[in-house]
Amino acid sequence: MSIAARRAHLPAGNDGFEHAGLGLHQHLERQDDPDAVRDLLKRVAISKATEVYKRAFERWKRELASRAQTASVRLVTPLAVGLGNESVLEVGLTLHHTYGMPLLPGSALKGLCRRAALRMKQEGLLEPEHLEVLFGSEPEKNPTLAGACVFWDGWYDPQSVRGMPFHRDVLTVHHPDYYQRQGSSWPTDFDDPNPVPFVVVRPGAEFVVAVSVSGAESDEVGRQWGEFALRLLRWALANLGLGAKTNAGYGYFAPTERTGAGGQTPPSADATLWERCHLQYLPGQQMVIATHHRLRAIARQAQAHRLLDPLPTELRNQLRGKAVSADVRVRIVGNEVTLLEILALHTDPPWRKGSS
Repeated sequence: MSIAARRAHLPAGNDGFEHAGLGLHQHLERQDDPDAVRDLLKRVAISKATEVYKRAFERWKRELASRAQTASVRLVTPLAVGLGNESVLEVGLTLHHTYGMPLLPGSALKGLCRRAALRMKQEGLLEPEHLEVLFGSEPEKNPTLAGACVFWDGWYDPQSVRGMPFHRDVLTVHHPDYYQRQGSSWPTDFDDPNPVPFVVVRPGAEFVVAVSVSGAESDEVGRQWGEFALRLLRWALANLGLGAKTNAGYGYFAPTERTGAGGQTPPSADATLWERCHLQYLPGQQMVIATHHRLRAIARQAQAHRLLDPLPTELRNQLRGKAVSADVRVRIVGNEVTLLEILALHTDPPWRKGSS
């Protein structure tokens, strides 16, 4: 079937795609038409998880329950994993081939966890032989040993962010000639910025990650190694970040209330969601303040630290004395508004502030 015939079978209009990956890679009619690119990304951004994916996700969790250690993590900043993947838009995103939903590749999770383990080794907290147990020996070492830990692909939880995990973002190259000509043309204030739109995974999206120990699922020692690897992975996701542009604030996670492959502790009935409010931390007063229209929600002292502790250090520093955009959950009782939970931070990358 030709590309034109495939495109004709995809639903037209302003609705999202049933398979965001298929729409993203096959539905763009002209690469040189900015309006076509904008409309395509808009449709991808409103694409929802289908019932087929929801059933597949639940089936996948059930299969893992007896063979792996699992944990649920929530994005607190946008995620750009697989930017270098082949794409008609020149900027890729890793998606599940069958269902078109975001996916955390097991290879990327293993590499991130190994990076955290190497840091522990450098600080004298992990022995070299422990590193080999987790990840295997170096390729040049003889004999070559395979790692005991298996890092599964992380699946998007369709119950989070209303089943709509995608978000349209933009990267603006302020001095294209300077970069394309490798410095032979100096950057100036007269250059024409080149905005490049692309798709990321939106903050607040939750994923289930899993680690198992090959051949030792029922062994107590194997279970302990799996638990250690999973704790290390969760720390790395929160403090090192996954995917591209982590230095710009992308790809950071926080643990959720979920444990194992079970359910989540539901928010209290009187909890209210504030999206894209202004969030600020005042260290001198030990207060975290969320402002939404004319309302203010405050967390003080111990409660403030409980909200901030799961966040990566870089993000906590951004909150000091400066308001950032965030999604939070609050409780409103009469005139008192209490800040309960920080769900996501919408960080402003440097290129949006006028820097190159």
